[in-house]
Amino acid sequence: MPVKKTAEFWPRWLKYVVAFLLSGALLYLVLRGVDFSRLGRQLKSADGVLLVLAIGLGVTSHFLRAIRWKALQGDRAVKNLRFFFSSMMIGYLANNILPARMGEIIRIYVLNKKTGLSKSTSAATVVLERIIDALILVLLVAVMSFFLPVPAMVQRGCLIGSVVFLSLFLLLLLLDFKAESFVPRILRVMAFLSNSLSQKMQGILERFRNGLTVFHSGKQFLAVLFFTFLIWSLETMAVIFIMAALHMDLPWLAALFVIAVISLSFVIPAAPGAMGTYEFFTVVALAPFTKDKSLALGLALVLHASMYLTSTALGLICLWGEGLSLRALVIRTHSSREADVS
Repeated sequence: MPVKKTAEFWPRWLKYVVAFLLSGALLYLVLRGVDFSRLGRQLKSADGVLLVLAIGLGVTSHFLRAIRWKALQGDRAVKNLRFFFSSMMIGYLANNILPARMGEIIRIYVLNKKTGLSKSTSAATVVLERIIDALILVLLVAVMSFFLPVPAMVQRGCLIGSVVFLSLFLLLLLLDFKAESFVPRILRVMAFLSNSLSQKMQGILERFRNGLTVFHSGKQFLAVLFFTFLIWSLETMAVIFIMAALHMDLPWLAALFVIAVISLSFVIPAAPGAMGTYEFFTVVALAPFTKDKSLALGLALVLHASMYLTSTALGLICLWGEGLSLRALVIRTHSSREADVS
């Protein structure tokens, strides 16, 4: 019915508008007062060899993320790592060019299409992956706050983030270990809204729980933590190489802090590819280490460009290799979501 379409359209439309306005406002703030001639000299003097090494570390971290995603799936995961890597990179490609982080949904759809793994189960592993990353990064920022003059904005954001992500983590624990009492309560609320939705949700929650096997296997949990440590170590090293390429004499702690703040900022609504928010929060993260905003913006631009171009290129290669069309994926993903809730 037309009324239903309008009700679905406006929230999505408003979400896109808010994301673009916020990204534009942050981009304006970060560009204000920048010495562009100094910024240009910094970019021109960049060491190409170190930039290539940084990109190589970034590519390696993508492979490790695919291995970690496969580890989160547990014993039911297919042996071929290719499908996890290609699904993930196609999702990153979608995040780079589409609004509202649609890539998170597209990567789940592609993995389901290629392997038959349940979308609900894969969704649980993606959610768990994000929560684990966020909790570790919030903890890192909290520890570094004892040694650094952490900006008030970052402190407040981490406090809010710690409450939100810890609550989500506890919610997943309840869903997994107290399913007999917790799930019926959720279904009763759903039934109040719609009986058909409640019936569908019962199956979705059961499949979603299948993605939480990491809670029941110490070996699997340790493997996920190990790969998480490797991922953030490599990405910190990549930032260190880019700093060196731009002739920035900053401690390794600055690179770790930049990675932590940028990664946590991804929860904020943003334009495709995190344009504006990425640059703003990189400069904010460097505030305790340098007052030169122009140099900080130089790091932000090079770091963002290397991340964006690498993930986009790998995503396009994977899209071609799997014989898929991004436009068709978007259409089918929307159709699949509507079918799931209809």
